[in-house]
Amino acid sequence: MHVSHNDTLCEKIKDPQAMTGSILAGIRQVADAAADLGRGLRPGDLVFLGSVIPMQILQLGDRFTVKLSGAGAVSLEVKPAVST
Repeated sequence: MHVSHNDTLCEKIKDPQAMTGSILAGIRQVADAAADLGRGLRPGDLVFLGSVIPMQILQLGDRFTVKLSGAGAVSLEVKPAVST
C-alpha cells in the first residue's frame, strides 16, 4: 500500500492488515451493517477501515491517494463545504 499526500509519498506500508485487521473481514462487517439498514454495498462505494498513517493537518486543495496492490487506487481532495 502506498499513501501519498499532495503527490509526496508519505508511507509505503508492506502489510496494512497488520495495522487495521483483515480487509476482507472489515468489508464483510460493513456489508452486513449496510444490508441490515436495507441499503447494502453498491458498486463504487468506498469503505474506510482505519488509518495506516499518522494524523495529518489538512488544507483546502490537499489530495490524498491510496494505492493498494491488486485493488487499484482512490484519491480524496479536500474541498470547501457546500451549503444547501
